[in-house]
Amino acid sequence: MTDINQILFAALLLTVSFFFASLIFFLFSLYQDIKNLLSKTNSVLDDTKIITNSISGPASSASEIIFALKSAAATLNLLFGGKRQKLK
Repeated sequence: MTDINQILFAALLLTVSFFFASLIFFLFSLYQDIKNLLSKTNSVLDDTKIITNSISGPASSASEIIFALKSAAATLNLLFGGKRQKLK
């Protein structure tokens, strides 16, 4: 009777060990996939930063040009008569 119990216990222990090893392998594989995903996401975010910086420069320049034109128009308006004639 004890031989059968020992055989069943050994089989159970072997089965549990196999499932535990399979779980460890799965978790390690999942860890590698998450690591690769984060690496690619970091690369995309770096590219987004470069794109944002390359767009913000011209947009800032355009804003400065528009502000300068408004200032020039206000200055010319003060110099050459502040009132506009209304069209009839």
